[in-house]
Amino acid sequence: QFAIEQLAGDLLPGATSTQKQATGFHRNTLTNKEGGVDQEQFRVEAVVDRVNTTARVFLGLTMGCAQCHDHKYDPLSQREYYELFAFFNSDVEQDVPVPGTPEYREWEKARDAHAAKVGTLEEKLKSLKQAKDAKGVTALEKDLAALKRAAPKPPVMPTMAKGAERQTRVMIRGDFLRPGATVVAGTPAVLPAIRTDSPPTRLDLARWLTSPENPLTARVVVNWFWSKLFGRGLVTTLEDFGTQGEPPSHPELLDWLAYQFRSGGWDTKGFIKGVVMSRAYRQSSKWRPELAEKDPYNRLVARQARLRLEAETVRDVCLAASGLLVPRVGGPSVRTP
Repeated sequence: QFAIEQLAGDLLPGATSTQKQATGFHRNTLTNKEGGVDQEQFRVEAVVDRVNTTARVFLGLTMGCAQCHDHKYDPLSQREYYELFAFFNSDVEQDVPVPGTPEYREWEKARDAHAAKVGTLEEKLKSLKQAKDAKGVTALEKDLAALKRAAPKPPVMPTMAKGAERQTRVMIRGDFLRPGATVVAGTPAVLPAIRTDSPPTRLDLARWLTSPENPLTARVVVNWFWSKLFGRGLVTTLEDFGTQGEPPSHPELLDWLAYQFRSGGWDTKGFIKGVVMSRAYRQSSKWRPELAEKDPYNRLVARQARLRLEAETVRDVCLAASGLLVPRVGGPSVRTP
């Protein structure tokens, strides 16, 4: 559900504001609004970023290598790259309000206060007009116009939305100024085909990525979880499951974990709980001399790894040690002293 909403929450039937906000995942691209720049160039670069990110995150494939030519190592053609590109090519960036948030409630108060000020000035202006005070009317109209321009703007969330249909063409050598053959939305032929009765949409792509027929998504996700819990993935190249990536150290285990995760309804908490309660996870991380030759890099998980904490975790540990950690889930961000 989370992945589908991130990729295509706006296309779900009766999409809620929250589901639309989830598509902000693909608004995190480089942008340039300077005067004189070619906005089409930056639009194309944003779409390229969305294609490459989707392929890495959900498929563990280096699709970006096929932007300018057929992939040198994996069975991915340049044409297939732009077929995936077509899923995102007609999208537009759209800002939507975020009702129900603390920021939105603050804006509502500011909006009402501003409306009251405008109403007061309009009543005063009406009185001046009745008194035929031309000088006063001119000055007040100027003040009223300035006040209306200063109206508080509601907080918005950057999201994606379906725009006017664009024709997608292969870009020769990846250059948007050199269009080639026309293509339609599709998925790489090396993977199971996407099945729809009409031209596939971004929502169809999201559902295809999380379908039981797709062999990669579940494996890529559980491998990422494993890397966080053991210090390295069963496939050490987390974002490259292609021929140039490292083969899995325990292929049967990776298959089993992926099956359990998918058949368990993609339950992240349940999956992580199962792993951390396993005998493999609860091993000591103490180094043993006999492992120096047999398993120097701990690929066989003969012991637990000594994990380096990431920056965010270091911060949480410090807050917990100082008694400043707020365990409450949800709500506005916490500002520590």
